[in-house]
Formats: sequence, C-alpha cells, structure tokens
Amino acid sequence: MLSGPCGGIVSQLDSPMGGLGLSPAFPVGASLRVIRAHEPILVDFGTCYHGYQVDETRMFSIGKMDQKFIDAYKACREIHDAVLEEIRPGADCEAIFIFDPIVFPGEGSVGLENTVFATRSGYEILTGVSQDIFEVGGLRE
Repeated sequence: MLSGPCGGIVSQLDSPMGGLGLSPAFPVGASLRVIRAHEPILVDFGTCYHGYQVDETRMFSIGKMDQKFIDAYKACREIHDAVLEEIRPGADCEAIFIFDPIVFPGEGSVGLENTVFATRSGYEILTGVSQDIFEVGGLRE
C-alpha cells in the first residue's frame, strides 16, 4: 500500500513505484507515514487463485482525490481496457502485458491492474473487484 508522496518514490525493483518502506534496511513498500485525506492510496494485492499467482491494483482515497489524480486514473482505465481488447488465444502476452501506473514524483501515483485468463472468445478477469476508485468520506483533515 502506497499513499501520497510515498507512491511517487521509484523502486529499486523493476517497478515504477516503491514506497518509503519501514526502515533504511528495507526501503520499499508501505511505511509508518499516516495516510492523509484527499491523497491517492494505491493498494497492490497479490494472492493465489486455483494454484496460479494473481495480482491486482486498486485505488482508494479518504475523501475525494485531487482532479489530476482522478484524470490520471481515467487514463489508466482507458489503457487497461484497450489492452484487454487485444487478449485472445494465441496472442503474444509480452506484447500486450501492461502494468499501467501513472506516477507523480513527490505527490503520489495511480494505477489499475488485473490478472486475466485468455478464453476461446476473449478473456475472463480473475480479479473481479470493482475497478472504481474506493472513496471513504466523512473524516476531518
């Protein structure tokens, strides 16, 4: 989970986002930083589904995010949906694979990620959690 400016910290791994981490000994991932209202909260879930490793990324916020993050997320969804249209049996996975985060250094990041299964007629999304931004309201700043 990465929130606010921590989401804009590039990872030393092959990933556009890394986070602050819990200490200099492990400077990657979530930190002890308090999540603030109106900032993007990116949550990357990994789990196992019928013996296969699956991964998904969803966006959350406490109150409404700044419009630029909402617009960036809409762009991520458009890219995501366009990539899904290319999935079919025999398609080159390397050519259509995309993890589509949009990073704002020092401010945060947004992204959308699903794991899909190619079917005879197209695809099935294995990570079926809503792709809308999950907004929690009512907290004071």
